[in-house]
Amino acid sequence: MKERTFKKQVYLTQGAIDQIDSVQKANGYRTIGEAVEHIIREGNRQDNQQLVVQAIAEQTAKLVKESIGGNIDIIRRRTGYSDISSKVLIELMNMVFIQMGIEKTTTTDMFEVPQIKQAHQKVRDDIASYKVKKADRQDRNKVTTNSDAEGYPENMVDR
Repeated sequence: MKERTFKKQVYLTQGAIDQIDSVQKANGYRTIGEAVEHIIREGNRQDNQQLVVQAIAEQTAKLVKESIGGNIDIIRRRTGYSDISSKVLIELMNMVFIQMGIEKTTTTDMFEVPQIKQAHQKVRDDIASYKVKKADRQDRNKVTTNSDAEGYPENMVDR
């Protein structure tokens, strides 16, 4: 069934008229109206394609973030802070060695003083504590509604 058409008077620039004439000739349309409708359909199709491409890009970004985002954040945090701290310590130790005139050193694989062992243990404990706190936070965030909290004491739901 053919769609009903209406007459409408419009004013166009010469460039727009030339473009419509070009579309009319290239596609073999009998009227200017058919050419204008073709231009509108093409514009809508391109808009739809752009929306699909945008949706695909957003979904891809989401999937990439979900699959490697956590690892990237951990690496970024660790390398940023640890790298800066390590470089500061190296600079300070270099200065101490120069000031004390120390030319030969003993590495930790040869001998490790109790203070270094203590420091390593503290760092391990801090990391373990952080992991426990993080897991606890994630568990608390999972309980968001009463239906999700089935089996938990009531005071846990209110947190």
